[in-house]
Amino acid sequence: PNRKYVHNFSVMFFKIKKIKSFLVNLSKLKFQTQYFHFEYGLLWDLFRYKPDIIISNQLGYRTLMAYFYSKLFSIPLITWICVSPHTERYNSNLRERFRRWLIPKSKFIWTNSTEANDYLINKQLIAKEKIFNTPYSLDSAKYAYFVSIEKKKSNFYKEIYKLKDFVFLYVGQII
Repeated sequence: PNRKYVHNFSVMFFKIKKIKSFLVNLSKLKFQTQYFHFEYGLLWDLFRYKPDIIISNQLGYRTLMAYFYSKLFSIPLITWICVSPHTERYNSNLRERFRRWLIPKSKFIWTNSTEANDYLINKQLIAKEKIFNTPYSLDSAKYAYFVSIEKKKSNFYKEIYKLKDFVFLYVGQII
């Protein structure tokens, strides 16, 4: 109920898969996060698709599930973190402790800015050697025409990347 998305699905060249989940409303408990999206289907999908590497773009339950899976099957976990000291300034002590435990579990950490690097180094005590800055560097509007042409080719990505099976990309975040 707290996420009302409007998508233009006509321009997408991939399938959307809804992961099984349920929502817990935490607002009456005075937690920092008002809603918790418990996506139990994520773990089952990891077992189903058997990824060789996991890239997680959030610092909560989903990354925790990815961590357990990565430990169980000895595959690398990379956490992609888009934060800054400003966006994280009101984090609770519990959240910061959880992150201090979880973030170092990643083989590498991708960030989108030097501010995210500062947060990780100064607040989370992560070694600089584990952090890679990958800023947004593509003006996707310039390539929209080419994407519209290529999406018409049914096996375009399988041919280009020599993929033999499905590609599982999970994107999500707790707000």
